[in-house]
Amino acid sequence: MIPSWFWLAAGAGIIGNGFNFVNRFSLRGQQDSTAYAWWFEFLRLVVFGTLAMFNFQLAVSSKSLSMLVSLGLVELVAIYLYMKMHAFTELSLSAIIVRLRQVWVLLVAWVLIGERLNFTGYLGILIIFTGLALALWQKNFKPGKGLKLALAFSIVSAVMWALMKGGAEFVSTPVLIMFLSWPSVVFLPLVMKNPAGRIVALWRQKVKNLLLSVGSDAVTLYLMAQALRQGPVSKVLSVSQGMLVLAILAGILFLGEKERAWQKLLGGLITVGGVWLLV
Repeated sequence: MIPSWFWLAAGAGIIGNGFNFVNRFSLRGQQDSTAYAWWFEFLRLVVFGTLAMFNFQLAVSSKSLSMLVSLGLVELVAIYLYMKMHAFTELSLSAIIVRLRQVWVLLVAWVLIGERLNFTGYLGILIIFTGLALALWQKNFKPGKGLKLALAFSIVSAVMWALMKGGAEFVSTPVLIMFLSWPSVVFLPLVMKNPAGRIVALWRQKVKNLLLSVGSDAVTLYLMAQALRQGPVSKVLSVSQGMLVLAILAGILFLGEKERAWQKLLGGLITVGGVWLLV
């Protein structure tokens, strides 16, 4: 019998890819990604702020507060890069590039705490880079703005996930997401020209997309949390990360990203193999 954590992890992976699809669909053609990011964080703050009223846990200390504030500031950079990435990068490519996050997490652990990799870890990193190289390879290749944004996001998100793991020790999940989101709500308008006008205009244009984005994000977080409570971390992550191929297919079939389609699919499958070795 297939355990329940498997279905939860698979559901988290599928809906998480749906979250990425909605954002790419909404922002392709270089839409206003900063205003979109603000609305996403604001709505997420409202959703999890409401949930926090029923599940509020916060261990107050200098260590917990410094970690949670750092998490929010890193998320500010991460959400800006993430939404900008979807405005400039094909989903079928960004889905692969972002998987480099697993590599950066291991390298950060090695540099900061001396955690050494075994042979399987080195092999996993090699396979991930092989899959990425295959997906991107073309004559006269020049990395565009979108690829640079995806690479930058993969690095920043690795730091963010490390902080989330540490912050989860001190707070309940709704409170953690509140700390994650509030700096973006406060500070993103400061980097926007005519923020009020852009925010209002974006809401009128993309309200359904935003609600679907926040809803799919909330469901993904819930399913992933439940899967991690019931199953082994390595296996849960393997199943959820294995859904990467669905994002590539969605980009090719529904967003018209047909150039080098088989190359992207094969590169994605190879990358999944490397991720499985790392987790």
